[in-house]
Amino acid sequence: MAWRTRQAQGRAETVRIRLVDGTQHTDRIERIATTEARPEQSDETLVLTMAGGQAIRLAEIELIAAPRRSSPSGPLTALIRGSRPTRTSSAIAATA
Repeated sequence: MAWRTRQAQGRAETVRIRLVDGTQHTDRIERIATTEARPEQSDETLVLTMAGGQAIRLAEIELIAAPRRSSPSGPLTALIRGSRPTRTSSAIAATA
């Protein structure tokens, strides 16, 4: 997880981070630093500072991934989804 975090920061990549509590953040990682351990832990903890200013502890992260892409549109997508694409007037004239 730490390696993926460093990779995303080095590339200035926008990432989607899902925390163990189910919340998600989509932003760039601006800074990675160590911080004091929580009372229930004995070691230091890595903290990510996102471009939006959120501070997220590495131990709270469940997933680091690329952001979700918007769904594409077009004739092929229409076929995959089960609907038929409409034919344009130029396509109809070409077959006549």
